[in-house]
Amino acid sequence: MLIFNDSKVLPALLYGFVNNENFDKKRKFELLLVNQLNDKSWFCMCKPLRKINPGNYIFFSDELIAQVLNKSDKGLILKFEFKGNFFNHLYNVGIMPIPPYIRKIRNADNFDKKDYQSIFSKKIGSIAAPTASLHFDSKLIKEIKNKGINYGFLTLHVGIGTFNPIRSENINEHKMHSEYGEINKETADMVTRTLKAGGRVIPVGTTSLRILESLDCQNKIVKPFSGSTDIFIKPGYKFKIASGLITNFHLPKSSLYILIASFVGLEAAKKIYLHAINNDYKIYDYTKYADSEIFLEGTGSFVLDRTNRIAYCSISQRSSKELFLKFCKDFNYKPVSFKAYQTYKNERKLIYHTNVMMTIGAGASIICLDSIDSLEERNLVKKKIK
Repeated sequence: MLIFNDSKVLPALLYGFVNNENFDKKRKFELLLVNQLNDKSWFCMCKPLRKINPGNYIFFSDELIAQVLNKSDKGLILKFEFKGNFFNHLYNVGIMPIPPYIRKIRNADNFDKKDYQSIFSKKIGSIAAPTASLHFDSKLIKEIKNKGINYGFLTLHVGIGTFNPIRSENINEHKMHSEYGEINKETADMVTRTLKAGGRVIPVGTTSLRILESLDCQNKIVKPFSGSTDIFIKPGYKFKIASGLITNFHLPKSSLYILIASFVGLEAAKKIYLHAINNDYKIYDYTKYADSEIFLEGTGSFVLDRTNRIAYCSISQRSSKELFLKFCKDFNYKPVSFKAYQTYKNERKLIYHTNVMMTIGAGASIICLDSIDSLEERNLVKKKIK
């Protein structure tokens, strides 16, 4: 059976301004919500931390402000002031805390509030996605069901400690972070039945594995669990429940890489990572947008000038401008969008695919400029091609 983490990622990254006589009203602060202390108070990380002090108010919107209650070298304790539901305000003004390796390429956008969640996300609490689950969609789950494979859910809220590197020369000296997790009776019983039947229990992601291996398991009987775990899985660990693992690649010098090495062996782990490095692995998938009638068909929706990193797109029902701009951000292309038409039964109809009206070659380009009715857009395309 497969085990998925149903934790839901918060748009935990906030940008606010301090309105105080000691501060410039335009000073901008970046805050990351890390741990909820009560209904209104959170511990958060802050940049720049040295420029803010207890008593200051941070304004995120007209309806959401926070007072700094305490400050340490690790961050701030904030008390939020708002009307209604805090999380509704957070989803309005917050930004998804996408990983740094993506933020190096582009800024977070509204698409991330959907993209950076698994289809199983249900229980709010993580500041990072259990990314292994992002590879599963409803179609794949249906295929899994048809093969007679059972699956269940647990929860582990991913915290900031997940990203802490191992700085100790001796990994036994590393202090492992603690994260909250739970597994209900239904899933615990499913795991018990699978183990007793001699089946395999395969967690999807290291977060799922950490909770599974934190459980009380005697004589293949698994009990429900709710609480924090600081389990540190390292070479020599004997796995008591998990017999397989579906996971992504992880940063070197991280506890997650150590976990992988514990599972498959250090030499095997090195070989796997070397293969990925040598082949420059990078995968993006936009198919989920089809459910919302948002399309960017891959058979010619846009034309790429790979030499100059420019992408051209004729916007139509099959080529969403929003998704085209997202593609350009993801792959570091300069976007050039326009509308191209053809005459059909005396009416100007949008051309579905850009590659039927233009092509970009190494030594020459061909384009039907007459199909671009807007003079402004036509001149823009001409300028970019030249």
